[in-house]
Amino acid sequence: MHVLRHRLGYCVLFPAIIGILIFSLISCIGCGDDHTQAISPSSSETARTTHSTTPSYTILTTAPLRAGRAGTVDTINADTPPADSGSGTADSQSTHTDAGSTTTTGRTGSGSTSPNTTVKVVVLTVHGPRETVSLSMADLKAMTATTGFGGWKNVMDNITRPRSFRGVALNALIAMVGGGSTVTVVGGDSYEQNLAPDEIAGKIATYDPSTGASLGNYSGSLTAVVAYELNGAPIGEGDGGPLRIAFLGSSPDQVTDSKLWIKYVSKINVR
Repeated sequence: MHVLRHRLGYCVLFPAIIGILIFSLISCIGCGDDHTQAISPSSSETARTTHSTTPSYTILTTAPLRAGRAGTVDTINADTPPADSGSGTADSQSTHTDAGSTTTTGRTGSGSTSPNTTVKVVVLTVHGPRETVSLSMADLKAMTATTGFGGWKNVMDNITRPRSFRGVALNALIAMVGGGSTVTVVGGDSYEQNLAPDEIAGKIATYDPSTGASLGNYSGSLTAVVAYELNGAPIGEGDGGPLRIAFLGSSPDQVTDSKLWIKYVSKINVR
């Protein structure tokens, strides 16, 4: 009888132990699910808040140009760039220039590419009583052109024989800013030369291009221009370009005083 009671007790106790173990295992699995659900939103939120995008802005810059060439740059976009934190400094860029405008694509230090920046390179600024205009080379070439022949004689009687020039009549530029009777032309290294009304109108002394003798009875008419081409090509630095004052006639039969042929023209002040 004693043995029977022992066996019956064992049979009751063993299933109870097994049940407790199974219940504990299920509870632990449930705890694991609750823990996973609790940290998932945090991980997802971190991914959203640390994601960064490249800010969109246009860099204001100044074109590096030689003495006598304007360096003003007008931008299409004027969004203010962020403060320099070390992550937005450009470490590489490519530049494309077309008819007076320059498009630059830069790559920021963080590895993101900034937006294209289009700038207008101003080669001539004309100040007048009514307004001020800033012109690129493309702007000048879009205006009505004046072509002709001109050369000069310097104070040592050395003659540069007439060549073919192309440019914009000085009177046309004066009219753009409200008109005026006299102008001050600013050239390279801030050199300034005043032109009187007769000089603006082309009523100046002329000389024979072969002998240098005065042509008191010169029958042609001259036009003062801001020239941008010489013999069909851009005026090089050695010839006073990219812009210079020239006095042009319809034939290569005269030269004028060299002091009026201002080089490296960048500004014209009209009054």
